[in-house]
Amino acid sequence: MNSPIRWLATAAIVMSAPLAAQSTTTTDTAHAAADAREMPVTAALNNKVDSSIATTQAANAQTEAMNAEAQAQYAADRQAYLDAMRAHHRDVVATDRRFLQQQEAYAAAMHDWRMQVALCKRGHQRACELPTPDPANYM
Repeated sequence: MNSPIRWLATAAIVMSAPLAAQSTTTTDTAHAAADAREMPVTAALNNKVDSSIATTQAANAQTEAMNAEAQAQYAADRQAYLDAMRAHHRDVVATDRRFLQQQEAYAAAMHDWRMQVALCKRGHQRACELPTPDPANYM
């Protein structure tokens, strides 16, 4: 039973061998003709891609230059901001120091005024005749 099937399979292989060889020759000729027709199109497409790559590279170089310029400007702006913040901080510290001095001068003047009033109420006439203490004199 197996032998007729084997015989048919062998016959099919033997008979198809010349067709495969003939098909390969026809295919090679068809490929060569197609290649000849497609060569100018392929060359044009490759040139277009090469041109596009060159344009992209030029655009990338320009973008990198712009980014470097923007980065330099950012660094300069950041440094200017930090310098302004340091100057502002110095101003704030000086203002705070001045404010604290004013508070202390006012507190000292008020203390002296209260003592003066207390002495005046106890009958010390000289304390009553003194001028009110001026906080500006305590700075």
